[in-house]
Amino acid sequence: MQSVLTLAAHLRHLDLEGLGVGVDEAVALVSAGRALRTLRLGKWVMPVGELQSNESVSTSGLAVGEGEGAVVGALLKASTSLSTLDLSGSSCAAEAARLIGEGLRESAAPLAELRGSRTCCTRRTVGCRLRRSWSGRRP
Repeated sequence: MQSVLTLAAHLRHLDLEGLGVGVDEAVALVSAGRALRTLRLGKWVMPVGELQSNESVSTSGLAVGEGEGAVVGALLKASTSLSTLDLSGSSCAAEAARLIGEGLRESAAPLAELRGSRTCCTRRTVGCRLRRSWSGRRP
């Protein structure tokens, strides 16, 4: 793993689908990967660069597993610019929703809108305080 972390510091795109990367390892990769723009742990190619610097990010209706939730949560904690997170049409593992919510609660980003659905992150599941609006079906 240490050699992958060393490489991650210089990689822009990293595909680890099917390798069974754990939650702690996934977060470590993102922390070490200063140049990392995309990371694939499962089916979803996570837009790491967008989560770090954009104002709006969407999961595009994909499944968000525990590893992806941990990475998104960690990036949200460090975010200072995200104002819209669109999880609509996505399905989240329960632990992924919890980790995303934890990241949102601890983020300094000016999140104004969280879009979700019953199959992913509801306001109650995520537990974040939004500055303006919530859109999504009620649980």
